[in-house]
Amino acid sequence: ERARAIAAREPKNLEMRFHLSDVAYLADGSELESVLASLVEQSPTNRLWSAESVRLRYAYALQKRGETGRASALAAEAERYAQERIADGDDSPVQRVELAATSAMRGESDQALEWLERAFKAGYRDYGTLERDPIFRPLGGDPRFLDLLDRIRRDVQTQRERARTRGLLELESLIIPDGQENAGQSPVARSQ
Repeated sequence: ERARAIAAREPKNLEMRFHLSDVAYLADGSELESVLASLVEQSPTNRLWSAESVRLRYAYALQKRGETGRASALAAEAERYAQERIADGDDSPVQRVELAATSAMRGESDQALEWLERAFKAGYRDYGTLERDPIFRPLGGDPRFLDLLDRIRRDVQTQRERARTRGLLELESLIIPDGQENAGQSPVARSQ
């Protein structure tokens, strides 16, 4: 509700519209298609916080509504773009997740899981989004998918623990210089 109200007040705020599309997508909401339609016209390959491109999410919305021809064409464009980016040397996980999603939309579970594995090896760690992502919902019962989610969770937990033991998760250690006495006092009190 709140995101929708803000987006309505600021219709040209592209960032807010991307946030609204994320909410609609992860909730698999009824307004998903309308939210994505205008974003596709402006920026079909763009992502803000999401794994898939706006183009692919729009394809998902169309496929869900039964427009399989248009959905397949958009998914093929998304796949082609991701393949080109990889061929040009993009080694980020983003394109691999995009290819996993196109495979999942076509019902190619083995291929989707292979691309997700490649995304993980390239650094993809957003297990929270992955386990709620509607495109990957058909993989939810596959033991390989569940194992991948578990490995991602463990890896993130290991990274957090490593950061915690190094003091990197304590905000004060990041903003107060080493050796600063009276860390709990205000800057004025410390200067007296």
